[in-house]
Amino acid sequence: MDNLVLINSKDDFVIKNKIEELLKPFDASIFDVEVVDLDECNVSELVASLSSVTLFDDQRFFWIKNPSSLTKKGSLDANSLDLLIKYIKNPMDSTIVFFSSNAYSSDGELSRVLKNYAIIYNLDANLDPQSYLDKLLLENNATMTKDAKAELLQRALDYSSLNNEVIKLSLYSEGKTIDTEMLDLVVSKSIDKKIYELTNALFTKNNTVIMNIYYDLLSINEDPIRIMGNMIGKLNEILYTKKLLELRKTKEEIAEYFNVSSGRAYYMIKQANEISYNALVRYLEGLKDLDIMIKKGNIDKTIGLELFLLKV
Repeated sequence: MDNLVLINSKDDFVIKNKIEELLKPFDASIFDVEVVDLDECNVSELVASLSSVTLFDDQRFFWIKNPSSLTKKGSLDANSLDLLIKYIKNPMDSTIVFFSSNAYSSDGELSRVLKNYAIIYNLDANLDPQSYLDKLLLENNATMTKDAKAELLQRALDYSSLNNEVIKLSLYSEGKTIDTEMLDLVVSKSIDKKIYELTNALFTKNNTVIMNIYYDLLSINEDPIRIMGNMIGKLNEILYTKKLLELRKTKEEIAEYFNVSSGRAYYMIKQANEISYNALVRYLEGLKDLDIMIKKGNIDKTIGLELFLLKV
């Protein structure tokens, strides 16, 4: 395997599985890989670490997750980008670097370089949820009815959650065939998580993801009014986070204010930094205006919310 690998998938679990597969010839596991968030690290220190020589390990592995410079927009300054490109053009023989992206663009700054120097795996085109579910059931010595399979595929938000739910179901079933009744006892519909992801998709203006999640919610009979209410709550949370950041509040203070974990506060801050104040206000005002129109009977709630999401 070459020293540079680019893996593109919208699902981190799929990326992780591919990395584990590529590590097998080295008798290594995911625990041997140093994971780096390119947007959060010091690039000069990263490049120094990639280029360093160790006396004890034959091979070192790095996973650089979701570098935004793989997208058209990008976020690296010119000096940092230049440092990384120089390394890509002349990598260390003893170091293998996995780049991964959930929002890959062939026009991205790093993309144009990596396509000439790295092995590239575009995984989503080859993903088949049904086949993956069948594989998981076989690995866990479990069987499932056709209806239960269809329902589980509706509820699982990604391949990671699908894997986790199959493990839980196989343990609960104790060798019996898993049916929809058993599914209802073990697997939640994860409505709140879907609405959370729908709101996140607004920030990236990913219309395909937005509409797919919205139609998924409708398919499990979720009320558009509740979807709107949850979106407004999430947007207000990000708005308040921005205001706290303006007051120079730390991550720990923000976590305390919202009564959430430090990890959750980290992502709230990240989201707050990724969306403008004006965009947040525009979304909130649009949803509130839509709510008034629905209550006055001027527009159907399902169609109204769909039109709002299409205009994002």
